[in-house]
Amino acid sequence: MEILRQRREHWHGPLTACAAAMAVLAAVSVAGLAVDERTLLGQAVWLKPFKFAVSFGLYAITLAWMIGRAGRFRRTLWWLGTVVVGGFVVPEISAIVFQAARGVRSHYNFSTPLDETVFMVMGGAAYLG
Repeated sequence: MEILRQRREHWHGPLTACAAAMAVLAAVSVAGLAVDERTLLGQAVWLKPFKFAVSFGLYAITLAWMIGRAGRFRRTLWWLGTVVVGGFVVPEISAIVFQAARGVRSHYNFSTPLDETVFMVMGGAAYLG
């Protein structure tokens, strides 16, 4: 058990925190699926945030583990991992959850200036990430 604890301490902290936050968001999305009956294009509005939370959570925990195992370029990888979380994952998942809470499409939604701005922020984060 001590070996696992020592190794986990070397994992990338911001990515590990991101994975934990995505687990919480997945649980909140499941609750949303249970209590919110709204649908959009035939699917529950909280299904997309759930899928993205699971996907980003797996992505983040995998990167956190890989960066912790790196021998060379560890500082550069740590910095890049932090940029991935702060610059790409957070804006994209925030936009998806925001649009789900509003009950509107998150992707390719140009219905209003707000929807267009949200999509551009989300698309830019996804493109750069």
